[in-house]
Amino acid sequence: MDTELNITNMKRKLAEAFGGDEEAFEIEEFSFNSDYSIQPEMSPVHEGDLYYHEMIDEKFEGNRHFKYPVISPKCESRFSKGIILFHGLNEKSWDKYLKWAAELMKRLNCPIILFPIAYHINRAPKKWSDPRVMKDAVKTRLGITSKNKTTFANAALSIRLSASPEQFIYSGVQTFYDVRKLVMQIRDGEHPLFSELTKIDFFAYSIGAFLAEIILISNPGNLFTHTKLFVFAGGPTFDSMIGTSRYIMDLQAFKSLLKLKRKTKLKAVHRHLSLLQLPEFVNTWKGFYAMMYLRKGRKFRNTWLDSKADNLWLVALKNDKVMPAKKIVKTYKRGKDEKMPRVDVIDFPFEYTHENPFPLNDTKSATLVKRSMDVIMDKAASFYNASMVEHPEYLQDTANTEVHC
Repeated sequence: MDTELNITNMKRKLAEAFGGDEEAFEIEEFSFNSDYSIQPEMSPVHEGDLYYHEMIDEKFEGNRHFKYPVISPKCESRFSKGIILFHGLNEKSWDKYLKWAAELMKRLNCPIILFPIAYHINRAPKKWSDPRVMKDAVKTRLGITSKNKTTFANAALSIRLSASPEQFIYSGVQTFYDVRKLVMQIRDGEHPLFSELTKIDFFAYSIGAFLAEIILISNPGNLFTHTKLFVFAGGPTFDSMIGTSRYIMDLQAFKSLLKLKRKTKLKAVHRHLSLLQLPEFVNTWKGFYAMMYLRKGRKFRNTWLDSKADNLWLVALKNDKVMPAKKIVKTYKRGKDEKMPRVDVIDFPFEYTHENPFPLNDTKSATLVKRSMDVIMDKAASFYNASMVEHPEYLQDTANTEVHC
């Protein structure tokens, strides 16, 4: 079944991050049922090539019913804090993030929840990332323009977004409510790993930062009032991103996605979502609007930053072509006496890309790659650990229940 995780393989790869010691950690998978599956409004006329028509009517139940992995220290009691790690756009597996999760767990001694965005990783059909299935679609899309940058890795997402760019938002909205549900389960003591009133923070990369920022700004049910967000290689508004990449989406898809910048297009998306009677949707949409536009959304962002700037720390990569460092800085730049989050811009001393910031296969630069990852993870750990000092009420709230190991 497509939604299954290869836990055995993940455990083997994690063990490498722990020096071969499989006893240093636990990895478990948990089932999740999404309450929503948001489909775009369909035109009476469906025009597209073969590959478009193969995908447009496909209903994949694995997006609604799936499993997510959690990496944690070995511990007999339940935990009182945890980190949700958000991945990037068009990811096919958790492989890249296992090392990241391991390094965070070592430093924080708490569970790291790897939660997939809708239609990503094991919430998407495996054939979407099968080179044999996608090779003809790639050939067709490259025929549109030689500059299209279509590959088997980005073909499925490119086809879907070219046909319906609204799916970018609908996928985000579905995941927004999935995370809301997950954190409510954890807060209410319904998750087997966590005690009631557990402190949940976010580590977000790339487009995962876009989602995490929206969640914090919207703050559904006041669930995320004290949540801290550490952003790596992400953070700018939607209209500041450059999505064209061999590993993300092709040029045609990105041009289609840019239609969401049009006021009329976004209004239509808002109207469609409003009909679904989603809980707390007014605040949810404010969060999306705040992160869609650099200028138009500034008012909402600044209102949030006035009280929550200390809950956000961003690290940008100087040579990032997808999430440009200058755009990240510009998104959060404010007046001299106004509160703004910390933004670090770093340039690693080896060849890297947005999609592969830590090239672990680069044996010549292995030491520098490790040192660079250590710098990022040390920043994140110091940020999260400070939250327990700043908000001691969490220690008091959990004092009479289980405590984190």
